[in-house]
Amino acid sequence: MGIPTGAVKLFCFVLCSVLAGFAGIIQVLRLGSPLPSLGEGLELQAVAAAVIGGTSLFGGIGTVLGAVVGAILIRVIDNGMVLSRVDANWFKFAIGTLLILAVVANAWLRRQSRRIKLET
Repeated sequence: MGIPTGAVKLFCFVLCSVLAGFAGIIQVLRLGSPLPSLGEGLELQAVAAAVIGGTSLFGGIGTVLGAVVGAILIRVIDNGMVLSRVDANWFKFAIGTLLILAVVANAWLRRQSRRIKLET
């Protein structure tokens, strides 16, 4: 189709790196000192946000809007637990449970769609 895939890939990686650096600068300015362990444990939340938003762990399915909705849902759960004074350790449990439910629901929906496709 005439799209230079190599240039597009390079641009995406450069843009991602620039935005990650910008986010790091904002965090350092906000906190007043660089903390290397600041993002520890956020991997689970990132994967959970994508999966809760509808992204398949097997690839090929999902939207950016779904991932944003998943991230907003995780933040709402976190803020709700903070406001209700629940111990912070329960947040990881809640996100893990929600992630497992999302993966099971995704697998079930995939199985159902495959069954429906075979019936028609």
